Amino acid sequence: QCTAGWQRKWLENFGGYADKYKGAFDRLADVVCDNTCNKDQLTYPIMFLVRHILELRLKELNYLCIQLKFLEETKPTHSLLILWKSFDAVYPGEKNEHYFKVGELITELHNMDSKSDTFRYPIHKDGTPTATSEFVDIENFIDVFSKLDVFLEGVEMELHQLIDDMS
Repeated sequence: QCTAGWQRKWLENFGGYADKYKGAFDRLADVVCDNTCNKDQLTYPIMFLVRHILELRLKELNYLCIQLKFLEETKPTHSLLILWKSFDAVYPGEKNEHYFKVGELITELHNMDSKSDTFRYPIHKDGTPTATSEFVDIENFIDVFSKLDVFLEGVEMELHQLIDDMS
């Protein structure tokens, strides 16, 4: 059963929105991985969802850091790189090899779609093509993103725990 819950607590933050988009991603990923569709048809929608989910996750992490007084409020942005760098500069947790790999993956996706338009439109506002003709291994992309999202959700829970400890 599908219900719309516009007043629910989990929609009051970026993480709640990310979770809803992640649910849509999971359904599309299942279709692709079950080989029940033309994968090419779902590549850009999946890549757009991933980029959007990452932007929302990073905004949530930055927002939590603002609540913890680790970070000053910043100018709104859609840049994954700016969001990651502002979070990275104040993250209080362990920065191990997995953490640094997350930064590399976010940078890679930012470089593919810096303005959040590459996977949504065929051309930029100036008329130049958005996408390249590079091959995308969508199943690998799904696998890597799924692991990346688990990591970011863990960091989000860590920051929520710090906020709870302050109360």
